[in-house]
Amino acid sequence: MQMPSNYFIYTLILLYLSCQGVASNNQKYPVYIVQAGWHTGIVLQTVDIPLNIFKEAQPYTQYKYLDVSWGEEKYYQIPEPGVFVSMSTILWPTRAVVSMSPYSREIKTYYRQPTIIKINMTEKRYFALCRFLSNAFQKDKRGNVIPSTFFRDSSGFFLAKRKYSMFRTCNTWVALALKKSGFDISPFMLVTSKQLFRRLEKINHTHYLIK
Repeated sequence: MQMPSNYFIYTLILLYLSCQGVASNNQKYPVYIVQAGWHTGIVLQTVDIPLNIFKEAQPYTQYKYLDVSWGEEKYYQIPEPGVFVSMSTILWPTRAVVSMSPYSREIKTYYRQPTIIKINMTEKRYFALCRFLSNAFQKDKRGNVIPSTFFRDSSGFFLAKRKYSMFRTCNTWVALALKKSGFDISPFMLVTSKQLFRRLEKINHTHYLIK
């Protein structure tokens, strides 16, 4: 009688572990696309970030959220950029930066008059997104990110690989990030936030937090 009892317990353990594995594979990772003011960015929950893939997020893990955005170096960092700076970003490709802005407030109240879409991602797509974000930075010979020196204290802004242009905006960059993550979205001829959010609406597992 002892053997059947042990066999039954062993079977239950295998079933439990199997169910745990399925649950883990079905885990969804929330990602937020936020448009506020002139910029659109990608917001991650820091607790979800795989630091072996996106190591650049390590300094911000004490916060709840990390807003990762991309934009023109000068325009992004000047509070009131003016016509000259705006025109220079349109007429020819210019240097871009990646911004990393951490915070712990509720996402709905942190931004001023935002539009926010939430996307629930599979692990495979989420990790691909984190890999894309990590690869967006210019890095030195040691593999470290390079801070922007546009201002004496440009904290949170780091040189990006890609250049900014009239047809390559923060909205284009967000669409490209999602495409590289496996979503059916094209960054082609996508410049404005309205164009971006119209295409985001067609993606499965998305819904507006604020519209």
